[in-house]
Amino acid sequence: MNYSENKPALRINSLDRRLLLNQDEIEELSKKIHQLFLTAFNFENKNISCFASISSKNEVQTFPLINDISTKNHVYLPVSDFSNCSMNHWLFKPGDALIESPYGIPEPEQRQVSLNPELFDVIIIPLLVADLMGHRIGYGKGFYDRFLKQCRPEALKIGLDFFDPIDRIPATSNDIPLDYLVTPQKCYDFQ
Repeated sequence: MNYSENKPALRINSLDRRLLLNQDEIEELSKKIHQLFLTAFNFENKNISCFASISSKNEVQTFPLINDISTKNHVYLPVSDFSNCSMNHWLFKPGDALIESPYGIPEPEQRQVSLNPELFDVIIIPLLVADLMGHRIGYGKGFYDRFLKQCRPEALKIGLDFFDPIDRIPATSNDIPLDYLVTPQKCYDFQ
């Protein structure tokens, strides 16, 4: 990958690379990420936001991880509002019913009061590509950029990716970097 590419080109190339993975590869790599995550982090009594993976985009499969971390923590799934590119977060427990949004995102069917962003301790973030300084590129709508600005600075921001970080992503001073990136091979610490 050409590391001098701009964000739109990196976004397209990174998604294309991920879409080349077959289902067996996705499952195997997701298991490795899951195991490495549980080895690196032992959260207890935390409010955790975790993205629900979109299967059509070959995202890291998060539901096995969500099921494991739900035993000792409060896990919330984001629900996206595409009218204003914002997110609310609803408590999720393994076994709760999910519905698929028009964009293919699994979301909790039953919704109570959304948790205030300032109350999150950990945010597990989807991405298309990350760099060695913890900058990331998502799908380009800015949902997580807006949400992270509302969170406490000390909330841990953890990305999950099938691939290792690249050298550099074009970033601005407004971009909020990840604290950690978990890949199948390694947990990168950017703090």
